[in-house]
Amino acid sequence: MRGKYNMCPWEVEKWKQELEVIISKLTYNKQHQEDLTNYDLCPANVCKTLEKMGWTEEDMEDNGWQHDTWYTFSHPDYDFNLTLYYEGYLFEMKLYRSDIDD
Repeated sequence: MRGKYNMCPWEVEKWKQELEVIISKLTYNKQHQEDLTNYDLCPANVCKTLEKMGWTEEDMEDNGWQHDTWYTFSHPDYDFNLTLYYEGYLFEMKLYRSDIDD
């Protein structure tokens, strides 16, 4: 059985398309947050897919014992960054816009 961690090439393309739609929403709505909790993805695959789309991981922060992690990505064609928030204890995952001047 395939888990959330292994993606076939067609799955990578599927998630690239899905993330393009999400990024489009974030482009036009600064307040939008996309809840990825129930998507069939793990944070590592979201990061890998964003990198395949030209986004560069700029920073990773965590708060240790609460298992909260934030990954920040930039892209030369966008005037904002993306932040992937992941809470590992209860598995909550969100992708949202983080403006560069914040």
